[in-house]
Amino acid sequence: LEILALIPVGVMAIAGLATSVDVNQMVQPLLEEVPSQGALTEDAAIGLLLNPWVLASLFAFVAGVVPVIEEAVKSTSVLPIARRLSPSEAFMGGALGGAGYALFEALFLTQPDPSWLTTMIGRGGATMMHAFTAAITCWGISQVVSRRRWGRLALAYLSSVLMHGAWNAAVIAMGIAQINQEARALQVPPVLESLALNAAPVLLGALSIMAVVGLALGALRLRQADQATRHSVEPAATA
Repeated sequence: LEILALIPVGVMAIAGLATSVDVNQMVQPLLEEVPSQGALTEDAAIGLLLNPWVLASLFAFVAGVVPVIEEAVKSTSVLPIARRLSPSEAFMGGALGGAGYALFEALFLTQPDPSWLTTMIGRGGATMMHAFTAAITCWGISQVVSRRRWGRLALAYLSSVLMHGAWNAAVIAMGIAQINQEARALQVPPVLESLALNAAPVLLGALSIMAVVGLALGALRLRQADQATRHSVEPAATA
């Protein structure tokens, strides 16, 4: 789904590049039968990556399209059996599905070098985020199944997408700022560059804490609500 969604985003980026840089001059060496050595230099590649059209497409895809798709896909962890789950069970089922999704995603990020440890530590927060957002969405599904509360599902899904999008945007902004520190291809005000480098890690840490606390409190409160509902139903059934 993400590959299919990448097609129109890529078309937008190429169309924008065609109006801002001489794409033919940059790409022509790569189209030769035997590409010349250094056909696309590192500086040219970085300049292409930091082009405003490419950046806009990158942010639109990673912080916009990807969260919409992934949060919908992760809800399939409980969707087939949603009618048999209580709200707390749907919440925890979503958390397990989100954690499994994060594990699958992390398998493509491991590197057999010293950067592996840093990558895996960073993935810890992303795993909590994936688990929490999936838990929220699946709780929303339980509200539709049991109470026909479509508004709660819409709010839960929107909250999950926004949290996921904020995470991805912070990661991309931090990476672009680090690249631009060396390349200086973008004329970015120092204040914005400093904000991306310093505020993005703070935002990621805050989202990680929010996810951990949200998982614990959400599971506890929903479990208590399920028990209270069960206790109120049992006397009525006995009577």
